[in-house]
Amino acid sequence: MEAILQIAVLAIVPLIFLSMAGLLPWVSGVLVVALEGFMLLGAFVGAVVSSLSGYQSVGFLAAIGAGLVIGAVMAYVMVYLRADQVVAGIAFNIAAVGATSFFFALIESHHGKLTPVRGGTVSVPFLSDLPVVGVVFSQHWLAILAPILVVALAFVLFRTGVGLRLRAVGDFSAGAHAAGVNVGGYRFWATAASGALAALGGAFLAIVSVGDFTENMTAGRGYIALTIVILGRWKPWGAAAGALLFAVAEGLSVVWQGFAGLPSQLFLSIPYLLTLLAVTASARASHGPVEEGRPMTVWA
Repeated sequence: MEAILQIAVLAIVPLIFLSMAGLLPWVSGVLVVALEGFMLLGAFVGAVVSSLSGYQSVGFLAAIGAGLVIGAVMAYVMVYLRADQVVAGIAFNIAAVGATSFFFALIESHHGKLTPVRGGTVSVPFLSDLPVVGVVFSQHWLAILAPILVVALAFVLFRTGVGLRLRAVGDFSAGAHAAGVNVGGYRFWATAASGALAALGGAFLAIVSVGDFTENMTAGRGYIALTIVILGRWKPWGAAAGALLFAVAEGLSVVWQGFAGLPSQLFLSIPYLLTLLAVTASARASHGPVEEGRPMTVWA
């Protein structure tokens, strides 16, 4: 049981950052299919910078910065140049796989084997000593930040004027523009922030969860995050619940691999199958932002 919980925690943290990264621009009408590429970029930058600098926090900061920059570039392409959001996202994902693999091999050829700095575990007094569930209360500090991010984003989206305008931009941009809302600005910065959050999730995956960078190590998590947002009906707490479902399924799949003499690939597919089944079951009740994926029609 402890093994399942430990794997689930390491799996859910990057998924929470990634699902929040998908949700934030999506409610403004921008469908960021490039989450996979953002995450892979963050994993690459985080692992390399952490290894070369000797500081884990520097790796996280570098990943956030890289994600913010490339997120801003993608935002400009999709929002102001009106590129097809799905095509642009998939193209970036493909480019990210090749670029990160090439440059990581190039850097290792000059500096030798790179090993990200480990550590950063925080233990909650008394609770971390509990049997079985105590492992949940002894985790990396980013694991503590993840649920705080969910609460903060939920508050911003549904309890502040900024969140109201962001959702209005995604549901009725012409009306929001008529009310004086900068439609392009909201969509741009939501997409740029998406890049930073997804890259942070990737850095956590490489530095904390795996402890190394490998080619295409995100393994489709960016696409899974999009289905998690749909499963959560475009609400932060719903997306967090979807991430928990996937993380627990991943923990079970790893623990069950040695049972019954069945191929390991069968068990590794369980999280993806469960997520797709859950999304399919809730598809009819799901209604996303009205203008999701549509190019901006007002230059505000």
